[in-house]
Amino acid sequence: YGDRILTVQPHPEFDHSFIAGLIKHRARGVVPDELQKDARSRLGQPLQVEIIADMFAKILKQPKSQRRL
Repeated sequence: YGDRILTVQPHPEFDHSFIAGLIKHRARGVVPDELQKDARSRLGQPLQVEIIADMFAKILKQPKSQRRL
């Protein structure tokens, strides 16, 4: 890895339908109702997956010695 590494906690590959499924099937009893409601209200808002994917691609296409964030 050298002296730099990029990690992310979110899953940029998750789309709105997948997130809706998580809220519906996994959140009950784990995530407070208000947070579930807020999350549902945000479904349909633009995602920034292209920005994240472009950043990953830019980093990974560089020679290892030149990779910079």
